[in-house]
Amino acid sequence: MSAAPAPNRLRGVFVGAGAGALTVAAHGLGGGAYPDSAALAIVLVLAAAVGGCAASLRAIGPAAALALLGIGQLAGHVTLGALTAHQHAPSALGPLLMVSAHCIATVLCGALILAVERLQAFVDAVARLATIRFTPAGCSWHTETFMAASPVGGTSPSPISRRGPPLVAA
Repeated sequence: MSAAPAPNRLRGVFVGAGAGALTVAAHGLGGGAYPDSAALAIVLVLAAAVGGCAASLRAIGPAAALALLGIGQLAGHVTLGALTAHQHAPSALGPLLMVSAHCIATVLCGALILAVERLQAFVDAVARLATIRFTPAGCSWHTETFMAASPVGGTSPSPISRRGPPLVAA
C-alpha cells in the first residue's frame, strides 16, 4: 500500500483540523455548550476520521471537501449535543442560529482550504522555477573550461596536476 501524495495528506490535515476546531467553535457560537474533555476527545477522533478520509482520496475537489467538512460538522454537532448539556439559544432562533453557525463554519473552512491549496501550488511552481538552470537566448557569453598545459604532455582541464597512478608502468 503506497502512501498518499503530500497534497492529499496536507488536505486531509486541513479538513480534519477544520472540521474539529470549527465544530466546537460553531457549536459554542450557535448557543450550545462547549465540550468537556470526554466530548472533546470524541470530537477529535471524529475530526481525525474525516481528515483520514480526505487524505485517502486521490482527487478531491472543492465540493467533496465541503461535503466532508459538512459530515464532520454534523457528526460533531450530534456528538456535542449528546454529550453536553445541549441547549440552543433561548430565543426562537436557537436551532436556526446553530445550523447557520455550522454552515458558515463549513463554507469558511472550505474556502480557507481552497486558498491554502492554491498557495501551495504557487509555492511549488516558484520552487520548481527557482531550481531550473537556463541560459538566456541570444546570450553571447558562456563559461569556458580552463585548459592548462600538463607536465606529462597534452592539456589538463584544470591547473591542478593529475592524480593517480601512471597509465603505463615504467
